Amino acid sequence: MSDNSFFKPTALYKEFMILDLIEKDAHITQRQMASSIGVAVSLINSYIDEYDLVIFLYNALLEKFYQAYNQDTVFKAAKYLSNYSSRNQY
Repeated sequence: MSDNSFFKPTALYKEFMILDLIEKDAHITQRQMASSIGVAVSLINSYIDEYDLVIFLYNALLEKFYQAYNQDTVFKAAKYLSNYSSRNQY
C-alpha cells in the first residue's frame, strides 16, 4: 500500500485487502500480508482468528439445520443466510 497521508484505510477496507491477498495467493504468509497492507502482523492474526470463528459458527449452524431438517431445506436456509448477510453488511 502506498504512503498516502490523506487516505486512512478503514478496518473494513483492511479486511477486504486481507481477503483479496489470500484469494490471489493461498500460500501467502501473515508477515507478507502485513507488509503489503502496512499493518502489524498481530492485526493480521486477529483478523484471521475472527474469520475462523465466523466460519466455525456458520458451519455449526449449518450442521444443526442439517440434523433438524432434510437436505433441501438446509440448502435453502444456507442460500437465504448468505443472501441476507451480503445485503446487510455494516
